[in-house]
Amino acid sequence: MADSDSSDDRGADDLGHSEHPDRYLKGYRLAVAILGLGIAVFLPTAEASIVSTSLVTISKDLAGYGQSSWIVTSYLLTYTGFIVIWSKLSDVVGLRPSLLVSAVLFAGFSAGCGSARSITQLIIFRAFQGMGGAGFYTLPTISMFQLVPASRYSQVNTISSSFMATALLLGPIIGGAISEAGNWRWIFFLILPASAVSMVLVFSVLPSRFPHHCDDIVESKTSRTLRPLYLIKKVDALGAFLLLSASILLVTALEEGGSTFPWRSAAIIVFFVLSGSLWIGFFLWESFASREESEVDPTFPRNFFSNRIFLGVLFGCFLSGVPLIVAVIELPQRYQIVNAASPVEAGTQLLAYAATLPLGIVTSNTATGRLRVPFIYPLLVGATLQTLGFALLSTLPSTLQSPPAQYGYSVLSGIGMGVSVGAFYVISPIAVEKKYQHLAVGAVLQARLLGSAVGIAIVSSILTDYVKNHLDSVLPDSRPEDLLQSATNLSRYPPDVQAKFRDVYGTAFNLQMKATVAFCAAQFLTVILIWTKRPLRLAVDGTLAQ
Repeated sequence: MADSDSSDDRGADDLGHSEHPDRYLKGYRLAVAILGLGIAVFLPTAEASIVSTSLVTISKDLAGYGQSSWIVTSYLLTYTGFIVIWSKLSDVVGLRPSLLVSAVLFAGFSAGCGSARSITQLIIFRAFQGMGGAGFYTLPTISMFQLVPASRYSQVNTISSSFMATALLLGPIIGGAISEAGNWRWIFFLILPASAVSMVLVFSVLPSRFPHHCDDIVESKTSRTLRPLYLIKKVDALGAFLLLSASILLVTALEEGGSTFPWRSAAIIVFFVLSGSLWIGFFLWESFASREESEVDPTFPRNFFSNRIFLGVLFGCFLSGVPLIVAVIELPQRYQIVNAASPVEAGTQLLAYAATLPLGIVTSNTATGRLRVPFIYPLLVGATLQTLGFALLSTLPSTLQSPPAQYGYSVLSGIGMGVSVGAFYVISPIAVEKKYQHLAVGAVLQARLLGSAVGIAIVSSILTDYVKNHLDSVLPDSRPEDLLQSATNLSRYPPDVQAKFRDVYGTAFNLQMKATVAFCAAQFLTVILIWTKRPLRLAVDGTLAQ
């Protein structure tokens, strides 16, 4: 897209519906709706991070440390694969029905996770939980932008991002406290009442046909969902299948390569080839489905491909998803395995990162929203702080005592992460035409979570591969799976063996951070995509301006 393109690709001329006086919620109804939707944003996000301080405990209880990364990955995979699907489904059948179904799925399979009796059962239930969680996160996020006019998008983004950041902040602490109390299963059972409260709040104030409640009912999309044939024709089922399949195969190859299968094995090569073919098929199909004569509503419209600004945001969200989740999942495990911290202590140590992340979001949104600072500057600052912070985290020693410097490194990483996330989320809905905003928001959320899933798969493979290749020198007569499982039972071994264990695991965790640095540094490339001769900033009316 040319630098001068503005109204056609970024929707500067038509950012809203006709201004009906009841189009947007006001007063207590707006506050209640935001609270209910915020809880819905909080819960699925917390479920991605709450297990971080519980993985060691869960793995020990279910005897599956070697598969523990799949507890996170299985959730992220379906969570990632269904985000755009839910956003399209709500466009066809309506927001309220879609939100209710996603809540039931999320809460129901959360109960299944809490009832799991083996690591395999837990992984399967987590996959289905992620399917519902994708809708329970995406639909409220999209809805928040539809509650208010475009001029207030920056405020809504701050609120939505703060709920997400708070979930990342409190999730590990809550998970650690519950695990330390002796029953990790309540991590999942507590989702049921919390989800119910969220739905009661939302359904008590949200109009029945929101966001089309002020449209002529004959023309409303929700009125046409009574016709099953219309529903079947409009849903992009093939696009959804290609997207989910490509994501699963890619992450599985990255997760299992170097651990279960050698990188050059036929299985891993086939997974990569199939995934690449499906990604190509997905983009070709979406281009085909975007034709005017097509009856399918594409998941990724053709004009997204030519929107350079939006592609930059999409790429940036994918890259930032890696450090965002790697820190939340891997640092608490390091604190427990290398530094012998309890689950609660590990969650508390993570606060240096998690507590500063929302600070970075607020700072970024204030700069771009109130002060009208061009977006490229927060993005440059965010990428710089992330790269520096994670580079320093990769130098931590493998000593039993945690070095105080790690908190400073975590603060740099957290603030940088928040600044980048805040800027990306403000740009995403206003970089496209109004009619595509719900798809744009869903796409960037999906990109971030796909980045998270890919990142966890890569760093988990790095850790498992390194540990398997080096722990045999510590206990040469043990099987690889016993060596991995022994990480949760270090106290059984003599002090000198424990020190060797910590050195191996500490080095492996540092390698994870070094891999993460590459994704942080790659975010500088997104600035090139977003760059224009006159840097883009947020206008007073909520559009992109130069």
